[in-house]
Amino acid sequence: VFEGTWEGNVVSWQASRYQCPTAETDTMRLAACSSRGCRLEVVFEGTWGTVCSQGFAEGNADILCKAFGFLGGGTTVRNFGKGSGKIWLEDVKCAADAGDVGDCAHEPWGSGVCSHMQDVGLCCIGEPPEGTLGKRTGPSSFPRCPAAEVGDLRLMDCNKEVCRVEIKHAGKWGTVCDNGFTQTNAETVCSIMGFREAKFKQDCATNGDLAGCAPNVKGTGPIWLDDLFCFGYETALDGCRHNPWGKNKCDHSQDVGVCCKGKKDIPTLPPVEERPLELDYIFKTSVQAKSITGGLVKLSGGKTVQRLKELEYTLKKGVAGFTSTTGGPELSPLFGGNLESSGFHFVPGAALGMDPYGYVNPEAYSVYMKVYLDDTSGWRNLVHSNGWKQDGLYVNNNLMLSPQGVEIQCRETILPSKWYQYVMTRAKSGKISLYINGGLCAEGTPDEASGYKDFMVLNPYSIEFMADFAGKNGEGYVSHIRIFNKTLDEEEVAKACSCTLPHRGEQCENQIVIGAVPLATEYSSHFGEVNGMLNSQSGWITSTNKYGQYMQFDTGQVQSVIGVSTQGHRTQNKWVKSFQVKVSKDGNEWLWVECGSIFDSNTDRNSRVRSIFHEPIFARYI
Repeated sequence: VFEGTWEGNVVSWQASRYQCPTAETDTMRLAACSSRGCRLEVVFEGTWGTVCSQGFAEGNADILCKAFGFLGGGTTVRNFGKGSGKIWLEDVKCAADAGDVGDCAHEPWGSGVCSHMQDVGLCCIGEPPEGTLGKRTGPSSFPRCPAAEVGDLRLMDCNKEVCRVEIKHAGKWGTVCDNGFTQTNAETVCSIMGFREAKFKQDCATNGDLAGCAPNVKGTGPIWLDDLFCFGYETALDGCRHNPWGKNKCDHSQDVGVCCKGKKDIPTLPPVEERPLELDYIFKTSVQAKSITGGLVKLSGGKTVQRLKELEYTLKKGVAGFTSTTGGPELSPLFGGNLESSGFHFVPGAALGMDPYGYVNPEAYSVYMKVYLDDTSGWRNLVHSNGWKQDGLYVNNNLMLSPQGVEIQCRETILPSKWYQYVMTRAKSGKISLYINGGLCAEGTPDEASGYKDFMVLNPYSIEFMADFAGKNGEGYVSHIRIFNKTLDEEEVAKACSCTLPHRGEQCENQIVIGAVPLATEYSSHFGEVNGMLNSQSGWITSTNKYGQYMQFDTGQVQSVIGVSTQGHRTQNKWVKSFQVKVSKDGNEWLWVECGSIFDSNTDRNSRVRSIFHEPIFARYI
């Protein structure tokens, strides 16, 4: 028998005669009611479940019955039992104003160890309920990783652990395979989408039971990317290395999941008018920032800003990342290397990379590098971009493009343990030009019909320098990198390399050989009889082997000179192996031909070797 007060009167019910009333709110209910009581059930994650008697506080019944609208409260029926499904809550202790059992203090949802024999019941006083129904103020589902969509990248179908990564290509959304997926890949995905923190998980790309992990076995649509490899600086996944779009051996159960947290500000590109025409990286242990010079540019609305002509990167030993002091993309060291007084010291496997998006025209650009290689034999990569496979700009005894089938290669032999300035330019027409120390040494337009369509067009999100394939690069230094958002001409390249080009001569319809006649020839030194004319009985032998010995002769007038012809000593095994050429119109001002390019010449004493300049020069003295 239960006795209590109801509407001011003392009343009593006999259990055998009183049917405990049912009731329901949006998030909890009284089910399977009898004269003994009703089972308390609660919904979470869209699934109804029960509450355990273990740790269920005595005062909970009155509080929860009032939340069901029973103003007279109620009693607890422990071990009511008979429930099924999930046992959601255990150790429940409600505050007096709780409007739902889910808002009471309790162990984490679904974490208890009870059995359904311990399901708790309530028997509430009165019928029907007359009070105001309670409302849950807390969550009704597990916290999930946040979904997001930025441009052609999105996080979908999120669970407690991760969200499925999807990317749009060719107008269709598809997934990313987890083959070779790394933490750096996850961090790159999250950074692109504006998050600071990242983690990834395999076999966990869809929302499983109770927001848990599940492989996306029912997934459909394309699997766009496989073997993804990001360095971390990319602002789009296409800037990472990966198999060709849609080429994979995966199924959707291998779709990768990523969880991103901690929103950050997504950087936006400055207006086109404010972007620099050049990116300039200088690698030394201590470099002072250059002053920024340039004309004023008017933007819409009358706002006036300073237009940058150059970006300067101040780099110091111990600084993580090479950040522009004037606000451009970072240049990042990849896989090791150190900043030293001579520049960035790269080792086998090391490289430098950057995301040039918005700053460099992928079809028309110029790259300047000052590089020192300890070994110049083998394929030493200088410039690479994602999607080129192993194509790019290389040193392999000569400066050249790979593959060799494009036939753009400089004739000068590149020597080890020596600094060189290399420049590569690409025009929108597809024409590529190579320079050494400012002098044009090779150029051409690869043939589209031979499979070289869009050859050396940059990936908009990726440029790598000294990119090492299979540890072939050896060691060396790079002290300066400049990237121009246009195709430099020969004069501009020479200026970038601190070289002044001689006056360009006219092409010759007829060629003559002007001999170095004795009366018009001078020598820095000589040994014995000297006669530097071709086919002479003797020749020119220096009295010292020091660098800088020269032979100078007068051609008689200012004219177009197209090259130099050399020959060894007629009677002795002596010959010139290599040389440089300076020219002058008046004998006072001297300029290097091809900016001091080294011409390879004889290999024996009898053969005559013609070393032809890349283009005629206008001069009298050689």
